[in-house]
Amino acid sequence: MPKNPNKFGIKIWMLADCEAYFVPRFQVYLGKQQNAENDAEEAQGLSFKVVDFLGQPYYNTYRHFYFDNYFSSVPLLEHLLENKTYTCSTLQDYRK
Repeated sequence: MPKNPNKFGIKIWMLADCEAYFVPRFQVYLGKQQNAENDAEEAQGLSFKVVDFLGQPYYNTYRHFYFDNYFSSVPLLEHLLENKTYTCSTLQDYRK
């Protein structure tokens, strides 16, 4: 929001189990950090990094992830499929 006087905020990313109504993993995002991981974040994108972090414990278990189109990209879906994890999301044609 360009006219927002307070340009700081946090985002909380969550992985939720829809059958047990449980949140096994979450991540607090405080914005872009100045460290060595910045290059990796720029190359993969924030949405890729978030889904990869939250989903890693469930790789190779043939689970299904459902997420918003904000997180959906072809490289992410290929990465999850390589790790035997299935997805359901809307994929926009303008996303890289």
